[in-house]
Amino acid sequence: MCASGLLNARNLQYASLGAGFIESESSSVFLWVSRLTSLVLVAVTIPYFIVKAFKQLSFQSRISWPLFIMAFFGFASFLLPGFFGTVPYFDHRSLYPFIVMIAVYLAAERNPNETLIAVKWSVVIFLIVSLAFIAVDYSRVMAPGYRGWIPGFSSRFWGLAPHANAIGPMAALVIFLEILCPSSYKLVRLGVFVCASAVLILAQSKTAIGASIIGLLIILYAKIEHRKSNEPRADFYLHGGHLLLLVAASAGTAAILVLANLGLLDKLLSRLDSIGVTSSVQSMSGRTIIWEAAWREYLNNPLFGYGPTLWDDAYRRSIGLNYAFHAHNQILQTMAASGTTGLIALLAFLFLALVRALQAYRITHGVSIAILVLIGFRVMTEVPLNPVGIGNGEMLSIVAMICIWHHARIPKRTIQEPSTKIPCPLQNSRS
Repeated sequence: MCASGLLNARNLQYASLGAGFIESESSSVFLWVSRLTSLVLVAVTIPYFIVKAFKQLSFQSRISWPLFIMAFFGFASFLLPGFFGTVPYFDHRSLYPFIVMIAVYLAAERNPNETLIAVKWSVVIFLIVSLAFIAVDYSRVMAPGYRGWIPGFSSRFWGLAPHANAIGPMAALVIFLEILCPSSYKLVRLGVFVCASAVLILAQSKTAIGASIIGLLIILYAKIEHRKSNEPRADFYLHGGHLLLLVAASAGTAAILVLANLGLLDKLLSRLDSIGVTSSVQSMSGRTIIWEAAWREYLNNPLFGYGPTLWDDAYRRSIGLNYAFHAHNQILQTMAASGTTGLIALLAFLFLALVRALQAYRITHGVSIAILVLIGFRVMTEVPLNPVGIGNGEMLSIVAMICIWHHARIPKRTIQEPSTKIPCPLQNSRS
């Protein structure tokens, strides 16, 4: 992840003029680093898959339904459109993310927390290096000319990620994973939260901030529910989480009424209009044009879609949308690129994710739902389930989600076990 931002030439000083001005010039060193990473990935996982297959056959074990759905998701989303799409094209690089997904699911079954902790610290290091480059190379990580939510702050933090909307969800993921698998020292925990919060605010990603707020409320509700479950309840007991939501709703309503009576609500709406929020909501930041183009491609080939080359350089030039690198909506992206077959596989994968997140809700104290909300928010405006490689935030979010699926099979009685002397509250929970 660091190599993708360090080894490519990039200047964000003209980012506000359009994505075409900031496209990275890939260096030969980075291309070879990427190829070597992919080669190592295949060299490690293919023999591992073969060994796993022999074990399955020797013990005559049935293939688990999550594994079957993941395989179907990869097959229908990339292989079939590559052969039967409007523009057939097979790209072996699109298989790497699904190789990682299946390998993680198989390997993390014994102790998923090791992978979760590794993901957390990988992203923390990436965020720290990105923040350090504010002083080292400001033009590489900060994009000026952005009208955001912070008064007097006209720049947006991209870090070493491909976009601010990519590094924002990574910061939210760190917050959730630090809650699930806290660091051993309180000072380190505080540093992780401060670093992730700073990136989340500076990136000004609305979807990441919204998902973080809702995810933290879910975690708070789960912790209150867990705390109250050990206490005797009266006959007429108002749940703490319900009371919190009731108070928040009442306070919000009262605040709106006060602002309206004081005439401050009109000033707030004027402020939102001045920074372009009103027009952005009406056009979804220009995404409606992209959605129309994606819908047209789906109608051209409803069964298998356009194919994997949708939104490449040639296609963007042909439709006059040089800034459209994807459909800015996971459902439409899958429909346009993979057709109805890909859509069915996507919905099956999302259903699997929802079921597993609900099953792991109690043992993870709501973090499983919070991470699913983070991915779900991005599904509406981005394509988080179509990672373009293995070294990006989207891939790590998927890896974390798949690892948490294994906690769905932990008995509920282990929730009450003490966990103050271990680095992760779920560590050794199976024992």
